[in-house]
Amino acid sequence: TAEKALNSIFTVEVGMKTLLKARLREVLELDSCYVEKTFYGVIDGVEMQVRPDILVNLSKESKLWFVIDLKTAEDATMKMFAQQSSKFFYDIQEYIYREILRQNGIIVKDFRFCVAGKKETSKSAYYQLHEEDIEDAGKMVSQVLKKYKWCLENDIWEEGKFDYHRLRFEPTATIKLPTYRKFQMIDMGIM
Repeated sequence: TAEKALNSIFTVEVGMKTLLKARLREVLELDSCYVEKTFYGVIDGVEMQVRPDILVNLSKESKLWFVIDLKTAEDATMKMFAQQSSKFFYDIQEYIYREILRQNGIIVKDFRFCVAGKKETSKSAYYQLHEEDIEDAGKMVSQVLKKYKWCLENDIWEEGKFDYHRLRFEPTATIKLPTYRKFQMIDMGIM
């Protein structure tokens, strides 16, 4: 999978102009490419650090910063990437990276995920998350950090449902069993 990613073509276009078209291994050789460089910042009073896989500045005059985050999946299809993005909260990761980099004077022009497929028949591909999803992720980060700060201050770390309005874990949460349970009952002749 690493070879697939290294041989993938990274293309940067601004307007109608192609600024860069190169294999990822060539991008890594640029003087203005930083690999796993650590940056520190604060979001909603919580100290954080980020370490972008690849951070590239394509123009010293205009500061065209790009982030490339490397991911592995069963295959590099859009469907698989969308599923993984949702499951592993890539939108929240991107929001936090962009914000911490902004605090360090780096305005990210473009954030790309380079996905390499594990399957032998799968290649690699570049994807971006929709701007609206990143905005929504910022709202989620705000809520999650409220919960985190409350847990930290109260030294209570539970698994139950958290009430964000009252800032506390609900004593009892009511759940609804999955729909397939009804089909099991039908198969048993109960319904």
